[in-house]
Amino acid sequence: MSVVLRPAREEDQASIRSLVRASFLNPSGLAWQRFVVAEDQGRIVGGGQVKTLKDGSRELASIGVLGDWRGKGIAGQIIRCLLEQESGPVYGFCLEDMESFYTRFGCRRVARLELPRLLATRLALARVAALFASILARRRLRVVAMTWEPPAKPPTGVTRLDPQASDQC
Repeated sequence: MSVVLRPAREEDQASIRSLVRASFLNPSGLAWQRFVVAEDQGRIVGGGQVKTLKDGSRELASIGVLGDWRGKGIAGQIIRCLLEQESGPVYGFCLEDMESFYTRFGCRRVARLELPRLLATRLALARVAALFASILARRRLRVVAMTWEPPAKPPTGVTRLDPQASDQC
């Protein structure tokens, strides 16, 4: 396995949509231009994006890895790569049992009142959806909000992604 991270290209759109569907993620707001993808021998096996919402807040979203590639650290590489590009706070939602995964990257749980208004509304909707999903899953699913803030001083050697290059993170 030789997974390479790179910025998504226009021709990756169908693979990104398939990845999001296969990962049971929210398909709204997908924009290939914002995605970092993980590629193994020409196949997109993972990806994620940071969305800029209407109110200017930033959301870590659409993080997914295909089944056979899960558990190999690919999601972590994608998250690190995306967060390295950020200069301000980034928010995201996850299931409560995934909280410890996100804390490894410096994320911390936040209360609904600490979120920008648009994200607070989205959290409320996600929690309602989780109640219905809990019935199907036959276990309680709880959605929590997380935030990440950049270090006070950017680490040396961090560069922006070059759309023409590969394996940048």
